[in-house]
Amino acid sequence: MKAATGNILIYIYRGSSDKLEKHSDFFINSFSELVSDILIITDKPGLKVDVAGKFNNLKILLFPLGSNVFRTLWDVFKDNKLQLFNYDGIIISTNFCYGPVLIDWKTFFKKIESRKLDYWSFFPFNSECKDKEESREIINPVFIYFSRNVIKDESFRIFWNKFPEGPCDDDAVVFRSLIKQLRNQNHEYLFNYEDLRRRSDCYQRDYSLELIKRGCPVVLRDAFLGGYQESFKNGNGLSTFETFAYLKKNNFPVNVIEDDLLVNLPISQIKKILHLNYFLKDYCQENFDRSSISAKTALIFFVYYEDLVQVCCSYIQNMPSESKVFIVSAKEELLQRYREFLSSCTKFKVEYRLQPNRGRSEAAYFTTCADVWEKYDFLCLAHDKKTSFISPPIKGESFMAHCLKNILGSEGLVLNVQQLFRENPKLGILEPPPPVFSAWDSIATNPWGQNEKEAQKTLAFIGGQFIWDEKPIGPIGGMFWVRSKALTRLLARRLKVEDYPPEPLAHDGTFLHSLERLYPTIAQSNGFLTGWGISEEYARVYLDNMYHKLEQNGDFVSVMDIVRIKVSNGLSGYPLIHKLVKKVYSILKNKCG
Repeated sequence: MKAATGNILIYIYRGSSDKLEKHSDFFINSFSELVSDILIITDKPGLKVDVAGKFNNLKILLFPLGSNVFRTLWDVFKDNKLQLFNYDGIIISTNFCYGPVLIDWKTFFKKIESRKLDYWSFFPFNSECKDKEESREIINPVFIYFSRNVIKDESFRIFWNKFPEGPCDDDAVVFRSLIKQLRNQNHEYLFNYEDLRRRSDCYQRDYSLELIKRGCPVVLRDAFLGGYQESFKNGNGLSTFETFAYLKKNNFPVNVIEDDLLVNLPISQIKKILHLNYFLKDYCQENFDRSSISAKTALIFFVYYEDLVQVCCSYIQNMPSESKVFIVSAKEELLQRYREFLSSCTKFKVEYRLQPNRGRSEAAYFTTCADVWEKYDFLCLAHDKKTSFISPPIKGESFMAHCLKNILGSEGLVLNVQQLFRENPKLGILEPPPPVFSAWDSIATNPWGQNEKEAQKTLAFIGGQFIWDEKPIGPIGGMFWVRSKALTRLLARRLKVEDYPPEPLAHDGTFLHSLERLYPTIAQSNGFLTGWGISEEYARVYLDNMYHKLEQNGDFVSVMDIVRIKVSNGLSGYPLIHKLVKKVYSILKNKCG
């Protein structure tokens, strides 16, 4: 690096890719008016960085995976070639945060200058380190700034010349050692809010929105990547969602957060964290502009049952004008019946296609109508449905209605779906929520059914890298809206009729059953999100169905508690059997409760 001058940003990058992730790229480039040089420390050989020529100097150093930040920095400071002690200011940060939010760094630093601090950090480390196990829970430094007063101080140089040894080898211990060296320097934790710390052990995550409103320019990634369970356990699941909504409303590029989630978490987790649930009105506002959104929309509808023509046509006719409808069947005579029934419908064009009796709706979507995906931006995929292996027939009828009401329930609902895709460029799939009634009430607790092994084979067949989802949220029933770009990896496989299982088809555990659970995972691999869409009218019924299911589970768990106590008391003299009963009880309670 050239002769040191101005400020330097030392950025510690522990990423999953050999290309700088978008949130890190945005974070680094945001310092263009504040720092002259960039030093990136990473464990990724050949890391690709694009800083668009905004900085005088850029240097990338490798460090062993797993070493703590300050020990790494010790090696860096000892390298006199870097001339770190000659800078006016040193900023140390990691890729554990997003920012800056709602304020640029130049403005933020000007505000801090009035406090005349020699060094500062956003958040404090834990105050104590009792043992090595506890030390692993202490986060690395998110952001630390050292001014020229500190840099030229002899104690600061002595610290880096002799790395301290503490009772545990972690960043908090080392940082406290540095603070002891700098006793005479004026320092502060800018966002050490005791009121928030008293209310939550993880206040930087649980109160991330409150911190932003109080002026903090960064958000911890853990607020989003920490998973939904902690947010649900400690609160109502709103904290991360409200933070995201606030950032989006105030023009922070939330796509960097979405992209970060998409490469680090399974899509079912992302959907919960961002609460990607959309309640669709059955009508449009008076000023709704429909001219620009229906021209590139198509419906692919596979039909098989003669006695469902009328009910299916009632949904098909809800497609808006200027859209295109493709009706596919393995029966020529059935296609003729649809021609006759829709002959009076002139608001959109209809094309009829015949296919072999193999592959059902999936063959219609991806083989018979493979060319459609190249011509249209948004597609609605649907089919008629019966469940002949389940009685009485109303169960199958209810399932089909559940799917179709939430994707084709009215023309207004369809237009609102298209508007939703336009407003959310990362939304790849919009699907009905899973059924929680009748024969499908176990889907929430056992979403894979008998399809997990087949799904792994299917992903291998498609090819590429996917994030495996233990709790898939695919559209059960195989009906959904999709942005055509969201499934390009599947379309690139160019499925042929022979790729689908022949008839008669098993009730579960086939390529088709696994595929419908994998659509969100495939869309994720293409950089798109999946959400649930439900008509406002149907949502009233769905909420009661969900609560009724919870009540049933609660009754079952209560009964299990009584049985466990009585059985356990009777088996107290048989420890092995007693242990087995407890284990079975635990498994059942986790699945049902």
